Amino acid sequence: MNLLRNKKLLLGLGLGAALILLLVFKKPLSSWLGGYSTTASGLEYRFLKGARLTKNLGPGNHMLFNYLLIGPDKDTVTNSYNSDTLMEMDYPVEAHNELMEALQITGAGSTIEVRVSTDSLKKKIPKHPKILMMKENDWAKFVVSVEKVLNDEDFAAYINQKRLTRMMAENSLVDQYCSRHKANWVLDSVRHFKYCITTPKNTDRFKDGDEVEYDVTVHTISGVLVLDSRQEGRRYTALLGKPAFFLPALDVLPYYLGEGESADFVTTSELGFGARGRIGVPGYAPLVIQIKNIQKINKK
Repeated sequence: MNLLRNKKLLLGLGLGAALILLLVFKKPLSSWLGGYSTTASGLEYRFLKGARLTKNLGPGNHMLFNYLLIGPDKDTVTNSYNSDTLMEMDYPVEAHNELMEALQITGAGSTIEVRVSTDSLKKKIPKHPKILMMKENDWAKFVVSVEKVLNDEDFAAYINQKRLTRMMAENSLVDQYCSRHKANWVLDSVRHFKYCITTPKNTDRFKDGDEVEYDVTVHTISGVLVLDSRQEGRRYTALLGKPAFFLPALDVLPYYLGEGESADFVTTSELGFGARGRIGVPGYAPLVIQIKNIQKINKK
């Protein structure tokens, strides 16, 4: 009889503890025990901080967040937490992948962990080298921290302030670089970069419709090589007026040159890889671009 009474007491204490966790800390017991909850679509998740939204936020909301993708071997695949600015996204009214569905149910101040199959990642992000190397039939994890959810008005104010802050910071880096590397730098105040014609020929500037070829090297302002046409064994070609490059600067800078000229350009990320960056280049990174011996292609 005492044994039965003790079992009932332990069961009552357990249920009471689960209720306290749910009501006070707003977390299901499975989360505290390391387990995952599952949505109707099959998304496996648990909250590391905060709790699931009780209803969708709908359009007109914008999310500021960071995320981390951890591979099956606990290696970091993607990490936005290292950036000095938050990721931005409109609240996903429709969820087309695991990350979107995770954001749908995560409110401001909350952090969610989501299990995602490596097979799914390979289908949805097929060109990422680290994802391609993941083992099949395994599991990776997204960790997403939503810092703020802003309405349209507040988000517009945030973007304007952020753009001004970033512009000032990048312009300062460009100025510092040019001060260290003495040359006859010219400021383009519209596109926010500086340039120096290193081999002036006093020829007419190129214009829309001109097809040109040139050698080019691109470094980050800290000296990391991004591309070198000579290492690729080719000269870059472009039909001016027809954007074709993954790097916006290469669609713009040839206009500042004439036949046979070379120049150094120090640009902000507006003409570079922007807020997202790319492998080896962080977001909001100014670039040093050298275009050498640009020539017009004469077609017969």
